[in-house]
Amino acid sequence: QDGNTEAVTNDSGDRVTPAVIAFSNGEKSVGLAAKSEMVRNPGGTICHLKGLLTATSPDEVEQLASDSPCKVVAKGDQVHYEVSSVDDERCTRHSRSDVLLYLFRKMFEVAASQGSDECPAVVTVPPEFGEDQRQLVAEAATKAGFQVLRLINEPTAAALAYHMGAPPSPDVCRYLLYRLGGRTASASVVVVCNGAYRLVAHATAQPALGGRDFTAAVVDHCAQEFKRQSRGADLRESRRALARLWTAAETAKHVLATLETAQCFAESVYEGMDLSLNLSRARFESLLGPLLSRCAEPIDEALRQASLESSDIHKVVVSG
Repeated sequence: QDGNTEAVTNDSGDRVTPAVIAFSNGEKSVGLAAKSEMVRNPGGTICHLKGLLTATSPDEVEQLASDSPCKVVAKGDQVHYEVSSVDDERCTRHSRSDVLLYLFRKMFEVAASQGSDECPAVVTVPPEFGEDQRQLVAEAATKAGFQVLRLINEPTAAALAYHMGAPPSPDVCRYLLYRLGGRTASASVVVVCNGAYRLVAHATAQPALGGRDFTAAVVDHCAQEFKRQSRGADLRESRRALARLWTAAETAKHVLATLETAQCFAESVYEGMDLSLNLSRARFESLLGPLLSRCAEPIDEALRQASLESSDIHKVVVSG
């Protein structure tokens, strides 16, 4: 707007909408409201869609299914979510394309709230998406109401968002974009010349590494401390208690991004007992030691793919 890019807020006032869908009392919610249902209504909550879109082997699907709050069923190359909420005994099936459509409809509502029914859109997708996944995304966005102008890779979108290569110059500029997402850590090398953006290398951490692994480290630490303090009660044996622990651990993780200490708290988390633990940033970083040592792996691999040294990179952008 007026030459500037602005992130539009949703109905919660946030600029980011979690890719989570929940079904309860015959109603569907998307975003933060759905995410809050994961404790009370795990069987009716859908998440981890991006991972299931890129899963190429039965082992990958099985791993994602084990982490999913609701049931995931795979038959051949068809993957469905089986949803059964606490308020409804019926079991409903939702394909990956269905879930994509729910998400894009929500985002169309957010875009349309700015006063225009016409929403031309450039949609970003992970570089690892193949033609089939890209087609699913384009179809879902179109059905939701967007006029899809183009699909572009996420690293290219990040380069554009940070005005790399602006104003256009005949000089070749090389940028490294590092993204730490919920389930993946990736590095990409983008070359910009005369206003043209070219993705020349992309690498992801293997095995998968992301913010969820950081939260899991806090979850394990808190579960062990709670077990010690309660003389044997293991929060990981109760699905609902574990879901509440995950929420508390994620909140503490975000607090530690800016403060030196955080409290990991959940009321009546197990048989009337509260979880209340203080976690320092120093302790948090020690828990993450093995994970942090792997964070640079995709950077090294992306540079290797591009046949570049670190000194050849003109600028680095960190996102996620």
